[in-house]
Amino acid sequence: MKAFKKIMALALMGVMSLSVVACGGKSGDNRKPGGYDPTEKGEDGWAYNDTVDETVTEIEIFKNDWAVFNNARSANSPVYSKIKSEVGFDIKAMNSSSNWQQQLGLMQAEGEMPDIFLTEGPEESEFFNSLIQNGDIIAISDWVSEATYPNIYNYMKKFEYMRSNISYAGGKSWYIPSSWANEKSLYVRQDWIDNLNNKLASVLVKEGVIASESDMTEEIEKKWKFGAPKDLLEFYRLARAFTLYDPDSNGTDDTTGYMSESNKDMDAWVYMAFDTGWCQFVKDGDSYVYSDVTEGSMYATAYITRLITDGYMSLDSLTADNGTKQDRFSQGKAGMIYAHNWLNNFLSAIMSVTKCSIEEARSKVLMCDPPAGKNGAWNGAGQDLSWQGFCINANMSNSRIRACLDLYEYLLSDEGYQLLQYGVEGEHYEVDAQGNKTSLLQRNPEGFYLSIVSADPATMLYALVDWTMHYRSTVQSNADIIVPRQERSEANSYKSDYPALYTEASIDYLADCHSLFEETVALLEKNEKGLYMQKTANYNPTTFGWDQLYTVSAVFQNKWKSMVKNYKEYGGTVIFEEYNDYIASGKAVKVTK
Repeated sequence: MKAFKKIMALALMGVMSLSVVACGGKSGDNRKPGGYDPTEKGEDGWAYNDTVDETVTEIEIFKNDWAVFNNARSANSPVYSKIKSEVGFDIKAMNSSSNWQQQLGLMQAEGEMPDIFLTEGPEESEFFNSLIQNGDIIAISDWVSEATYPNIYNYMKKFEYMRSNISYAGGKSWYIPSSWANEKSLYVRQDWIDNLNNKLASVLVKEGVIASESDMTEEIEKKWKFGAPKDLLEFYRLARAFTLYDPDSNGTDDTTGYMSESNKDMDAWVYMAFDTGWCQFVKDGDSYVYSDVTEGSMYATAYITRLITDGYMSLDSLTADNGTKQDRFSQGKAGMIYAHNWLNNFLSAIMSVTKCSIEEARSKVLMCDPPAGKNGAWNGAGQDLSWQGFCINANMSNSRIRACLDLYEYLLSDEGYQLLQYGVEGEHYEVDAQGNKTSLLQRNPEGFYLSIVSADPATMLYALVDWTMHYRSTVQSNADIIVPRQERSEANSYKSDYPALYTEASIDYLADCHSLFEETVALLEKNEKGLYMQKTANYNPTTFGWDQLYTVSAVFQNKWKSMVKNYKEYGGTVIFEEYNDYIASGKAVKVTK
């Protein structure tokens, strides 16, 4: 039977290939659910269910917010031209906006999936599982070996754990994850710190550290002067000072210590400081639970509630978007934010507001680690080695699938990676005898080098490979600050012991359980009419310590306990039991940090 199918395929090839090439469309075949399996071959070694070949002249990639890529395609930009010459076909951007997940779901329902398309992968397990079960995507591990696609093969090694930890994956890899590393730091207005230190004696009188300004000594100044907050106590004190003591010296009460945003991921650093994770499974005693229900999460939420209740963190943080948060910092309304390592964006904005030079703007901003907790723990948001990724459509010709893999093979080569990160040598950058790169791009009117993505949008293909590669670019303006900060951020990101471990219960219940957590956090932090927490009374930095941060009102605790109880009843208990049972079975792969 297998031989018969192979013969029929060969017999039809001459006729069908002509029609396929002529129309330039995608070719269907008789493959089984899950697509063509290269491991199944006839007695003579031929893949019996191989489909008719076609000449691939173009592939289409679906992703959100990248329509500008087609401008590079139309102009045959240097990067686009180089990639096309290497892979031998055109690449077209199929763009979507913020509703891309819904759009992708509609395309799946209609059987019109793109050649390569962005997914959340196991982070959206219900949809990802449906792609696998419906046979909509190829198993990357079926197609890739060290001999056929060595670059993809070596890249996928660091995500090998997914084949075991995703319970419904059947021991295979179903998409190519996009590398991601923590790319955030705490930003502090250094000029505000300087202003406070210039009037430190007055501040210390108001704080109750000294009785009068004449009591100030060098020893007291050294002990109490402000700087980058190393722990949560110092952060609280600095946020308070930024709010109360006119840090911008404009004589107006118009500043706030800390500003966040509605995307709670930007407060993940607080949860790390309280010895728990963020949106991930963590060890709690002898077993694993989701970080939402840990005691550390309660104290982290209480810390944020305290900052808001005391007035040192903007209440707008609960509803503001990322742009508003950044604007408040750049406009001198908020003294601290936690944000991506895109220093130049903030310097540019500050220059626009204050009409200063790049050098002057640099002196106004400090980038540093987020503060540590009582036990010295600190970290950034806890993603696990990757964020999102791309699947390859299974319902198209094998030659088309191979073309998609050929593109990935090139982008994951040293040459391809460098092309996406820096552009074309001699066009976008030059290299000296010591191997140091210098940008050849124009500077904008403010004096910043243009980014490689703005200079050549074809480099937007970086999303297929590494979301954070451009933070490590040594030719960007202020690379001497940004690159070391990025390296520091990457080295300090909380990792799960069993990343991407998703079981059936996780698919069924986790999203709803987490929504309950988010609703409770929002309610507690808003703290209407002081229902859950009262303002901190009689603050004095000499007496305010960790005991205060780990003291939570009975009303607050009861609300939290109610959430945890409902969380477990909604499905959390089943999730945790299944998760721990899967680990105990020996099927899960623990990743060494």
